[in-house]
Amino acid sequence: MNLLQERASETVDLIHSKKLLMRYGIPVNDSQLTTSLADAARFAAQLGWPLVLKIASPDISHKSDVGGVKANIRSEIELRGSYSEMLSTVKTRAPTARITGVTIEKMVEGNLEIIMGMKRDPIFGRVFLFGMGGIYTEILRDISFRVEPVNREDIHGMIREIKQYKLLAGARGRAAVDLEAIVDVMMNLQQLVVDDPQIREVDLNPIILSQKGPIVVDARIVRDGAAELVDRGRADQTDLSPMLDPVSVAIVGASKDLVKPGGKTVQNLVKRGFARDIYPINLREAEIQGKKCFRSFKEISGPVDLAVISVPADSTTQVIQEGVQKGVEAFVIVSSGFAEAGPEGRKLQESIVTIARSGGARICGPNCEGLVVPKINMYATFASSLPPILLQGDVALVTQSGSMGEAMLSYFSERDLGVRSWISCGNEADLEMSDYVEWLSDDPTTRIICLLMEGVRDGVALKRALAKAAHARKPVLVMKLGRSDVGATVAKSHTGTLVGSNEVYDAVFEKYGVLRVSDIEELIDSAMGIDWQPLPHGRRVGVVSGSGAQNEMIADACAENGLELPKFSVDTQKKLDGLLKSRVSNPIDYFMPGVSISQEAVIARECARIMAEDEAIDCVIIANNCLGEHAEAFSKTISEAVHSINAQFGKPVYLLWTMAGVVSLYDTVRIFYQNRVPVYPTTHRAIRTIKAATIYSDLLTRRS
Repeated sequence: MNLLQERASETVDLIHSKKLLMRYGIPVNDSQLTTSLADAARFAAQLGWPLVLKIASPDISHKSDVGGVKANIRSEIELRGSYSEMLSTVKTRAPTARITGVTIEKMVEGNLEIIMGMKRDPIFGRVFLFGMGGIYTEILRDISFRVEPVNREDIHGMIREIKQYKLLAGARGRAAVDLEAIVDVMMNLQQLVVDDPQIREVDLNPIILSQKGPIVVDARIVRDGAAELVDRGRADQTDLSPMLDPVSVAIVGASKDLVKPGGKTVQNLVKRGFARDIYPINLREAEIQGKKCFRSFKEISGPVDLAVISVPADSTTQVIQEGVQKGVEAFVIVSSGFAEAGPEGRKLQESIVTIARSGGARICGPNCEGLVVPKINMYATFASSLPPILLQGDVALVTQSGSMGEAMLSYFSERDLGVRSWISCGNEADLEMSDYVEWLSDDPTTRIICLLMEGVRDGVALKRALAKAAHARKPVLVMKLGRSDVGATVAKSHTGTLVGSNEVYDAVFEKYGVLRVSDIEELIDSAMGIDWQPLPHGRRVGVVSGSGAQNEMIADACAENGLELPKFSVDTQKKLDGLLKSRVSNPIDYFMPGVSISQEAVIARECARIMAEDEAIDCVIIANNCLGEHAEAFSKTISEAVHSINAQFGKPVYLLWTMAGVVSLYDTVRIFYQNRVPVYPTTHRAIRTIKAATIYSDLLTRRS
């Protein structure tokens, strides 16, 4: 018999909630529901003092806010006074609330309170919560999250993440709590909600950490009739080769007018050297951009892998039908006027997907900017602000915003960071971001996947894709927009209030080792550091710098970001002292008056090499402020040193050069870029990148 199914109400009352928790091995304190003062007095005699009174109402979530809790009651006289006073206060503060009685329960002694909970997110499924509990939970927000399924290691991670973890681990003479018992409660909670998929939300707050272990003293369970999220993934993964490596490209709506998307797309393909077949389709023109025009797909004698459609939305149905008949395998629809335009547009969008899929074709878009694949010089896009040169590389970029994606390509170009492909998703009528991530995870030419994400509709598919990328050991960097969004509707319970969409996305990203970045700069910085250098095998950093002040900044930043500056081994210390003719420590200040820039470069190179040889060092920072007129020579020497250290010791080296942001020195900075040496103009950016690399390296270590 399921206690929840016995009850018709959406919110399960405290007594039945506790009975259900007990069935799953979750400790609770003794409670009884009373409907009169006489009942309360009788149960008090059975339970023993001290006691707690709580108002029972399906309409009141935060009992303390309306005066609905009376604690530490130690006699029948106190009981009678507290009972009457509480009822009166609640009726005054919540006059419309339905009151079903008063719960009387045994008071649990303990110094610390925690919260556990679960909320079923409509996109990603169940999200679990852990943190410090009590009435100030929402104010303190010392909370961590994970998406299902969670294991014991996940839960230990949740516990360690909260700011007040040291209180649980034992601080200032306080005995450590039984963390394994806390983990047991969360594991049992997970089993409960899996067994009853109609449970939408669970809020266990507070759980008092008593001498006997964690005990749930208040609980709220909400259920509905919603079905489980289902993985709608296809048995066979979508092959995106016709889209990203086509033998031929047709442009429907091609034009001589370069202001029009169809005109700009043809120009981008032709001028940037796409050497495969290009078929402009236009009813009136004989040729465009030196390419013969065709009136329709039927006139093209050869096969068409990819068709870029740039015609009014109401003409796309016919175009897709003719393309399917021709055997087109992939469509990129840059036209707008679909789901983003309203209900009629949404119907049109659904119809073109149905037609395309009937012929085995897939759609990118609509309302997108197109595709770029530098390896084959395919610029199947109407983007007008593309950088003059975009290097071929192994970093894939997928963006739900076309204009932002176009702008990001300029950042890639400026850093000489090679691009595998850029995919502008648009409305995602057919192919979604998860489809692209899944395909890129298998793509041997992709090493890093960068995403600009506004939101997703199919969270299960995204989780599957991110899991695949993690299994393939391919870092995923995500710039998720809407960081300040905490959900459109504020749920009644503690858990509902705290688990907004931003926290849910964070939980998903954490589970699959996704690195969330805050802006384009951080995305490019992180991609550059991870793509160009080996991953560090730990958080221990060796620093060599020509400035004491710079070393202080680096030390502070390392401490703030969980990075360590370890002491050198005896052998390393001896070598460094001999090189610098003085006693040194980490971070090293190699500045010597009267030493030339070229000599400084040699000293920095040797210090870095000696540190990299030390087993206590996982990565190296070479830092400098001012290099003057010999900056170019310095950059070449350091670039060679970085490659040597990478090859000999397999350890990453990062360059912090304060003047790297000076426009007049860009040619010198590019020497580092061209040699795949990540260089950063600020301490914050350098340390932020190293932290990201260590986080991903930790994930790989745990998985292996």
